[in-house]
Parts: sequence; C-alpha cells; structure tokens
Amino acid sequence: MTFRRRVFTRLLVSATLLVVASMARATPGQVIGLDYGPFRDGQRPGGPCPSQQQVAEDLQILTSALGLLNSVRSYGVLDCDLGEKILVATRTAGLTLALGTWLSADRATNRTEIEGLRRLASTTGLSGVLGIVVGSEVLLRGDLPMAELIQAIQEVRTIVPGIPVATVEPWHIWLGLDGRYPNPTPLIEAVDVIAVNVHPYWEGVCIGQAVDFVFDRVGRVQIAHPGKLVAVSETGWPTSGESRGCAVPSLLNQSRFLVEFVCRAITGPNRLHFYLFSAFDERWKAALGLEVEAHWGLSNPDRTPKHDFAALGPCPPAPGT
Repeated sequence: MTFRRRVFTRLLVSATLLVVASMARATPGQVIGLDYGPFRDGQRPGGPCPSQQQVAEDLQILTSALGLLNSVRSYGVLDCDLGEKILVATRTAGLTLALGTWLSADRATNRTEIEGLRRLASTTGLSGVLGIVVGSEVLLRGDLPMAELIQAIQEVRTIVPGIPVATVEPWHIWLGLDGRYPNPTPLIEAVDVIAVNVHPYWEGVCIGQAVDFVFDRVGRVQIAHPGKLVAVSETGWPTSGESRGCAVPSLLNQSRFLVEFVCRAITGPNRLHFYLFSAFDERWKAALGLEVEAHWGLSNPDRTPKHDFAALGPCPPAPGT
C-alpha cells in the first residue's frame, strides 16, 4: 500500500468519529465499534481468503488515527481461519473483539464451528475478546429452531467462562413480533447481552426518519427487557443499489445517517453501545442476489474512504450542555 493511500485510508473510521470528538466523550466503557468483513475484491467466504497480513493491515487502518473506535465485530471462526486472524490483529491494533461464531441450517458445520471456537480458546486464548456472538440472524433466516440456538449458546458458555455470550437478531424478534417466535423470553434468559440489528433501509424508512427509527426500536427493546444490556450489533446505510420505497442508497444518505447516528449515540441522553455496519464494501455479496448487499462500507473495497466526515464539523452540543 502506498503512503498516499495509507494516509487517506486512515480516515476511514476516525473521520466519522472525529466529527464528534471535539464536542463529546464516550461514556466510560461504552462500546463504539465497526462490523468487519475482511473479504477484498476476488475474495469470498470459502476462499480465496484474506491473508493474516491483509487482516492485520485492515485493523491497523481502522485504529491508526484513534478517534473513538474501540472494538470490532467478526462473523465466524473457521472460514478462512478468520477467528484467529482477526483476534490476533485486534490485539496488535489495541481493539477489543466481539467474536462471531457462525451458525447456519447445516448442523454438521455448526458443530465444526463450535469445536473451532473451543480450539481457538485453548490454543490462541481469548484475551481481548469482549464477548462471543453465537449466530447472526439465525431465527430471522429460519435456520434453526429457538431451542437449538439456545442449546448452542449454552454450550458456548461452557467453553468461554467469564466472557459474555450473545446472539444477534433484528429488533422485532426480541420483542416477540415475529409470528414464528411470539415468546422470546427463553432466548433473552440465555444471553448476557441483547444484540439488536436495526436497519431502517431494509424497512423502507426515509433517510430523514432513519435515526429516529433506530432509537425508537432500540428503546422499545430496552423497555421490554430492563434487566438486560441492549447493544446495537448492526446499523448503517448503503451507498449504492436498489431503493426500497423512499429508502434510497447514496453517499449523501450514508454520510447523513452516520453523522446523525454517531452524534446522538454519543452525545444524546440515551447513549448506546453500537457497531456500525460496516467497515468495507465487499463485492462478493452482490452474488447473494441484491447489488445493495455489496455497498454498506464506510470505505470502498480498495480501502479508500467514501467520505470526508471531518469537513462536516463537530456535533452540536448535547441538550443541557
């Protein structure tokens, strides 16, 4: 990577977060993170795979300018050995990791993934791991019944004593609004953290109401389950692809969403633990059937940033300051 590209790439995360840095400080212990998919052009799950050097370079890029970023979230352990690669890189970069353990409808693969987590815990160790995320939108996809998901969560808990365990689902599942899962109580009792995905774009929400939508849905989950920490595991806005009603992907809309959300999450009265979706565009996702899937990154696939957030100025003062 050339020096010029490295300098610009370092703006990727810190540019967003530096917008708020001069006017706000994160609550002590607040998680301010990015969802991280490491696949570059020509790479994809199953291979070709990112190298350890490429993952390390990405994580250094994400933290080199410091800002307020303190964590990343990954999605799987065994595919391309990403559990170990990302864990090693986050330690070097001084970031914590929400370590993903991928679950699907393939029960044999799920067993292999959990055993991979067990080996990772015993060989590399889990220092620097903020929590283990067992599955991502497993119930939404209908991959496993709730009872099997809970069983996997409970097994993982025995592998990682002392580390919080979570699973990720959209807000409506945590509220029992999906007719397939009207009673989420057993799942809520099984996790330490309620990890909520809230994507206004996918629900056809106009950009002007998008941040209000996120805070409203997270607030509903908090009210419904006051005994649990609620964290935003994914939220963001795409820059290209198909529109969904008045939810239009664009660079302008992404920058508006990110600045408004980050400012409110850090300076507002209801501060959140959150992961923005996502660090980099990943072209392989277009093959999933929708072009928009490939365009959620704050950066292009070549690691050049999409925005100069610093030019937008700082957040306004929080109410009462």
